[in-house]
Amino acid sequence: MKAADESDKIFPDLYKQLNVFLVGPGHVGSTLLNQINRQLAMLKEKDSTEIKIIALANTKKMLFDSSGIQLAKWKENLLSSPDKTNLDAFINRMSSLPLPNKVFIDCTASDEVVKKYRSILENGISIVTPNKRANTQDYEFYNELRKTAKKRKVRFLYETNVGAALPVIGTIKDLIYSGDEIIKIEGILSGSLSYIFNSYTNGKPFSEIVREAKERGYTEPDPREDLNGLDVARKLLVLSREIGFKIELNDIEVESLVPPMNNSENAEKNLFEELKKLDKHFEARRNEAVKKGKTLKYVATLSSEKIKAGLEEIDVAHPFYNLSGSDNIFSIMTKYYNPQPLVIKGPGAGTEVTASGVLSDLIKVSNYLN
Repeated sequence: MKAADESDKIFPDLYKQLNVFLVGPGHVGSTLLNQINRQLAMLKEKDSTEIKIIALANTKKMLFDSSGIQLAKWKENLLSSPDKTNLDAFINRMSSLPLPNKVFIDCTASDEVVKKYRSILENGISIVTPNKRANTQDYEFYNELRKTAKKRKVRFLYETNVGAALPVIGTIKDLIYSGDEIIKIEGILSGSLSYIFNSYTNGKPFSEIVREAKERGYTEPDPREDLNGLDVARKLLVLSREIGFKIELNDIEVESLVPPMNNSENAEKNLFEELKKLDKHFEARRNEAVKKGKTLKYVATLSSEKIKAGLEEIDVAHPFYNLSGSDNIFSIMTKYYNPQPLVIKGPGAGTEVTASGVLSDLIKVSNYLN
């Protein structure tokens, strides 16, 4: 151990140090911090990567420690911090610290944080995020982020925007860069809607299954964003833009499973009471599908002819029929993968898999430093 410590002092450049600033240590963010803490020694040994968490911020408090926050005590230290959260102050302090290889991790679902992305990139700070909102703003904003990251030679990584830790965006980029052409993507893109309809069997009310999905951490913080198709629409928009379509969110045809959203606080609180009113409606749709030997799935389709998402009746011969749990599935038809598509399948929701996807992107930033 002593020899390794002395080696660190003699050869400090052996390690690539990432200085991380994280906002949103909620479900995904706190899980990510725990995963980083568990992997620190392995990453240093196997990948020559040293990760230091320099700052944290939730909605109330923010905490800075330029020498690195002790991950075993981050919750207590953040709670006891005298500094109230101020996003502009957080970003200014982050930008001014004389540290190399700074990475901003956004684990919120906030539009306000997203508005700061261009400024963060402009300051030479890479961004890693599961927050889909940056890539689903208007196309001009989407394009500006990429131009800024390229100009400042930093990374903007967001693999978890679409399939949690599933390698979907990276795979699509690799296919395109290799000269392949995406013809059609069909899939079940929502882990929460996958879980809901995979669990929707006779005797279980729809509203109760939605409640289960929320309690398991599969849904968005507000489950209505899953049920109205907005989460799937955002994922379709991200995929469409990765392929090269210059489209906006309202270009996507989406079936909502709930009435138009009322954004009042009471509306969210009363969500499950409102869902109970829809139990009979969904029971009728399920029974109709069962009579035909089919099952209900919320399917997304992306091609040059149509981009849409909605509830469909799937028969037993369909590859999506036997999907289970919260699994996502992506069937990617290309010039080379044709007629047999490339299929990516696995867990599409859950804090552990999403956090692991964010950590994977963080390590990619480290690899970019080679």
